[in-house]
Amino acid sequence: LPETEKLKLKHAAEDVHGLKVKLNHTLTQMKAAAKLIIPTDTSKGSKIKGHLTHAIYGEATEPATVTLKGAGSNRETHCGTGGTTAGTSAKLSIAATLTCLCASDSSSGATNKACFKDETGAQAFGTSGAIITVWDTIKQACSIEAATTTTKCAPNLAALHKAITALLYELKGNNGAIGYIGQIKTGSNAGNCDGQDTAGKGACATFTSAANTIEIPEWLKKLKQAAETQADQATALRAATLGEAQLMALNESLTTLLQLNAKEPGKTEKKPGVAAVEDSKNTEKHAEAEANCNAKDKETECIPPCKWDGEEKDDKKKCTLSEEGKQAAKEGGATTPIRCSRHKIMEACLADKTDDKKLFI
Repeated sequence: LPETEKLKLKHAAEDVHGLKVKLNHTLTQMKAAAKLIIPTDTSKGSKIKGHLTHAIYGEATEPATVTLKGAGSNRETHCGTGGTTAGTSAKLSIAATLTCLCASDSSSGATNKACFKDETGAQAFGTSGAIITVWDTIKQACSIEAATTTTKCAPNLAALHKAITALLYELKGNNGAIGYIGQIKTGSNAGNCDGQDTAGKGACATFTSAANTIEIPEWLKKLKQAAETQADQATALRAATLGEAQLMALNESLTTLLQLNAKEPGKTEKKPGVAAVEDSKNTEKHAEAEANCNAKDKETECIPPCKWDGEEKDDKKKCTLSEEGKQAAKEGGATTPIRCSRHKIMEACLADKTDDKKLFI
């Protein structure tokens, strides 16, 4: 390696300013910030989908055929009885709950407009595990309704869970019963959810274990789990955004530290104004030294820092400043050194030296 490169390498190894410690600290911080940007758990999105699928269908994956999963031979058993017993199917899935709210009854024809502007077809509730024949109609109508809602981000599942929970505590009927979702025809009591448009009844679903005692449905629990996972995901995304900003700032710091470490030892940058003044002074010193040499017209008088150039055509420039003299003028001034070798003894050399001259052995 050239000497200059060896000097740089030595300077970097010495670490006189503690840059190694600062570099290691900065790199450690960058690694921590990178972990925020790339979370170790990347499964939150699939977990949210899994919870929502279970909430909608009552099972882990979307089935080919959607059914009423509870036991029962009539609508009120599947949807809820007398405000004291939860619907056997309604409590298990959103699909069954929507069927209880939206479907018409097979005995009364397609007359239910509780959910959409057009009537929803009739649904048979006579057997356990019955296929929900109106599910495609309900799903399509919900998709059309959702398309008219302007949103720029994912739905707020926590807000949805809160709103549905509030519905369970909404008072229904003249006696102020709770645990109902859906339409209750005004009457003396909130009664069976059998789909009949008569006093205390209607297209509804109940979620109670006793009078005015709410039993949280399984699908609402799954919705809560999805909301919690979504909140965790949002926290991770915010941390990733913060981590990205931190990483960019740390990268700037690292670049600065590396630049500082790469500078040659002993050299500092000069301000433009100071450098200009020093250059001007050096030019003046060089000119003064050159003039001193040019003034000598004899080779015997042309002594260092001057040198004699016999081939120079201009007699006034035969004695000119040597390369060593130019460097000396640049570094220290235009004083003329005394070559002591032309004196026989040191005393004579010292006698020849004045305060403004340097010794040149």
